[in-house]
Amino acid sequence: MIKAVYSELESPDGVTRRLSVKGHANYAPAGQDIVCAGASILMQALVWMTADRAGVESAASDGPDGPRVSVTAGPGAEGPEVAGGFALVKAGLALLAERYPDHLRFADTSRRGEAGMVDLQLFARREKERERPAKGPALSRAQARQAAAAGTLHPQRGQ
Repeated sequence: MIKAVYSELESPDGVTRRLSVKGHANYAPAGQDIVCAGASILMQALVWMTADRAGVESAASDGPDGPRVSVTAGPGAEGPEVAGGFALVKAGLALLAERYPDHLRFADTSRRGEAGMVDLQLFARREKERERPAKGPALSRAQARQAAAAGTLHPQRGQ
């Protein structure tokens, strides 16, 4: 299983971001593992996007639990490439974890982690909708309440 962890450490100098991914997905034989390929390309993209940034360190190693790649951006490593890169890779890993929960686990341990996470239940509902006809938009209860309060969503008959 691949284990991915994102963390932030706040200090008077700013925020240090760290994303670490390690392990094997074991979804399919070597060379055919789409989960490993997805996680690998996401981390490679982050390394590439932040490669020339001062204050960013990347490390890769091979250990007993499989490969490990980590990217750490210190307080001086600000900018759209750094923040956007981490946000994109976090979202990609979260989606992989939702789709392949037996092969990849993702944890965002930052204070903003829960607020910034993708509504993964939205995708789970879409999978279920493929099995039965849709009765309306796939919204969370909170989203439906907000839409109804704004007047953009009207309850359908029979619900």
